Amino acid sequence: MTINTTQLYNAFIHGAQSLIAQRQSLNAINVFPVADGDTGTNMASTVEAILRHGQLKEGMAETLASITNAVALNARGNSGAIFAQFVIGLNETLPDRELDDKDVVIGLQEAVKRVYSALSHPVEGTMITVMRLWVSELEHRISKGHDLKEAFDKALLRAHEVLKDTPNLLTVLKEHHVVDSGAKGFVHFLEGFSQGLFTKSKPTIALEDSLSFEDSHLADAHETITYRYCTEALVEGEIGDIKARLDELGDSVLIVKSHRFTKIHLHTNTPDQVMALLETQGKLIQQKADDMILQHADFTPHAEIALWTDSIADLPASVILEHKIHVMPLTIMVEGSPYLDRLTLPASRFYDRVNTFKEYPSSSQPNQKAVEARFKALLGNYKHVLAITVSSGMSGTHAVVKAAAAAFDGRVTVIDSKKNSGAQGLLVLQTAELIAKGQTLESIVKTLNDSIPNTHIFVSVDTLKYMVKMGRISPVVGRIAKWVNLKPIVSIDPNGKGVTMGSAFSKAQTESKILKQIDNLLKLNDLVSYAIVHGNDPQRAERFTRVLSDKLGQAPAFVEEVSTIVAMSAGPKTVAVALQLIPKSSQS
Repeated sequence: MTINTTQLYNAFIHGAQSLIAQRQSLNAINVFPVADGDTGTNMASTVEAILRHGQLKEGMAETLASITNAVALNARGNSGAIFAQFVIGLNETLPDRELDDKDVVIGLQEAVKRVYSALSHPVEGTMITVMRLWVSELEHRISKGHDLKEAFDKALLRAHEVLKDTPNLLTVLKEHHVVDSGAKGFVHFLEGFSQGLFTKSKPTIALEDSLSFEDSHLADAHETITYRYCTEALVEGEIGDIKARLDELGDSVLIVKSHRFTKIHLHTNTPDQVMALLETQGKLIQQKADDMILQHADFTPHAEIALWTDSIADLPASVILEHKIHVMPLTIMVEGSPYLDRLTLPASRFYDRVNTFKEYPSSSQPNQKAVEARFKALLGNYKHVLAITVSSGMSGTHAVVKAAAAAFDGRVTVIDSKKNSGAQGLLVLQTAELIAKGQTLESIVKTLNDSIPNTHIFVSVDTLKYMVKMGRISPVVGRIAKWVNLKPIVSIDPNGKGVTMGSAFSKAQTESKILKQIDNLLKLNDLVSYAIVHGNDPQRAERFTRVLSDKLGQAPAFVEEVSTIVAMSAGPKTVAVALQLIPKSSQS
């Protein structure tokens, strides 16, 4: 008995469809390596790429290559990366012809070896155990003279036995009375694969517009997450031996290699350091850094409203975590490679490299489908999502988020902050505090809309050069400012557009003018809160903090470095003061 190209293609299609159908049950039992409830979604998303991009070609090699490229480019999470490495190993071993039983066994054995070698610390009781013992049973049956069909049937029974035993191999599974989620996903894939392998007609492929993220999650898994970000990167070409260096940055390290790409997966607290290492190895094609602590907290929300914002809102990481604020990093293109604002390219690293770029970086608005996926995931645990965006007058982000929200029948409310940076951050923080107090969505939106026109920001920039680079002002204005050594003050008008509102010939004069602006505002308003943000100038931010704390009689709500996208426009040696006020006449 042999296996032809159509049969192998059918096997992958049936396997993918079988796994996708079980994604909710997989999410519901996901406790290892982190109980973040997304193993089913990650595996389903990975194999869905086979349905979308896998192609039945005339030759075995071409067909398998299309399937391999699909999973390698679209693998998500630890489970998806392991599965991708399994398929890559199979692709690079099988001959380009009809397969006999020995070809199948050798290919699968090599696939398992590749998976184990890709893992920094293989853990038994997971998907890899099912893979290894399933292939071992298949080889045993074939060596005893069973034909391929019978061997696959018996091996599938063995895979179910191994899955059932995973709690005896991994303590965390036994504690939660579940089998391993990734292992169960692989068994579901094998169920479809084994069926499709012996089907000779081309299958029907029914594609959903997008996978459903409204999945049930395990709500009773309590654990301490050591490494916060599930981080992935796709690097063009093969990389050197960096496994030990990645181990120093986190755990769950997995390196998936193919002829064209290398995919890296690990859990880390420093995604930026991971990317700094990987960019020395080749061109970065994709990046991801999911906050597992927030994902875990979403299982048992303490409010009905999820708070979402974009990364241009300047807020300290401690505030984001304390108030469970969901921040979507915008994308920064650096010489053809995409980076995640703040997470994989913080402002500090940007400033270190600012004079070395051959082509100045650019920012891009988020993908609408990606925003929809974020909202869909949140609505699986929350009744509403309240999204506060950067000013629509400065970015197309608001329009994208508004369009994404339209898909959720009023469950997502989008507010145009008409601000950016620290001013946007103050509005988000105020909203988080109102949510924590249990206020209704309607009440919060009213308060927020009242606060927007009474929230201000004054930015002292060292030069207009970087605003010229980002197209915020004309080159002529920039040259004039440089010639006369002007130090401008930048603010935001009531429509949410950036404006210059004065300038000076020294930083000291600029600071005096900002303090005078604050004095003028406080004649008619009372201070609610204020924040100080800076771009590569912590000393100046500290001085402003001392001066304003004495002047205003209270400490700032936060002092924080600006987002990288803000840094790209403001440049280095930038300090800003954001204030939230309330008109004296409006107080009882």
